[in-house]
Amino acid sequence: MSKKVDISLEVDPSYELPHVIIRTGRKTELIERMIDAIERCVEEEYPEVVCYSGDSVVLLRQQDITRVYSENRKIVVCTDDERYDCKQTLSDLEEKLDPDTFVRISRFELINLKKVAGFDLNIAGTIKVYFKDRSETFVARRYVSLIQQKIKARIEGSKEK
Repeated sequence: MSKKVDISLEVDPSYELPHVIIRTGRKTELIERMIDAIERCVEEEYPEVVCYSGDSVVLLRQQDITRVYSENRKIVVCTDDERYDCKQTLSDLEEKLDPDTFVRISRFELINLKKVAGFDLNIAGTIKVYFKDRSETFVARRYVSLIQQKIKARIEGSKEK
């Protein structure tokens, strides 16, 4: 049997979090499956969210959630192309969701930073959020500094990579 993957492990105490690098001559289906497997392994740390669509119960993976917000005293969970009802409170969901990925932008809304396409910081005193699915929302004034810190941290984190 031919060897398809060469795996090595380096233990370095200077790394706080595991750092995965895949070196390859080209991106193939095998590489895509390896990336998916690593992401699934990491995401298992955070549970799926129980939602409802009509009479159906739907388990949503956290990476599929774009935003969570309160509307007419109900919690709505949005993915790229669907809206679901959720019986948990926004605070309960905030505790359950990955804190490195989800951030509160108002008393009534949490967003997935990995689903954000960009921010408009030019609007006086507010921040407009543009999602990859072309939806948009605003950051409440009292959360602007928190979002600015998160954006800065993500930019600095991406520069280190």
